[in-house]
Amino acid sequence: MVVNVRRGGLGQEEIDSIVDIVGSAVQGLEPSRVTVTDSNGRLLNSGSQDGTSARARRESELVQQKEAEYRRKIESILMPILSQKTSLRKWM
Repeated sequence: MVVNVRRGGLGQEEIDSIVDIVGSAVQGLEPSRVTVTDSNGRLLNSGSQDGTSARARRESELVQQKEAEYRRKIESILMPILSQKTSLRKWM
């Protein structure tokens, strides 16, 4: 199943709900065998991994997203300051 995710993504509870809905909609399909990806191809739930490793992978992705967000914020604060200093050095 592929999910189009809006900004912010899905929480684990929402992903689990999708897995349960798909698993119960298809006769003979166990929820543990349902794989869910977002429209960018990121794995949200793996039908071939156990729940613990899937959650650990998802948590790692969230940490990476937060780090990238912090990096962008820091750069947006520092770049105007650093650009001004660089410009001043050129003129001195």
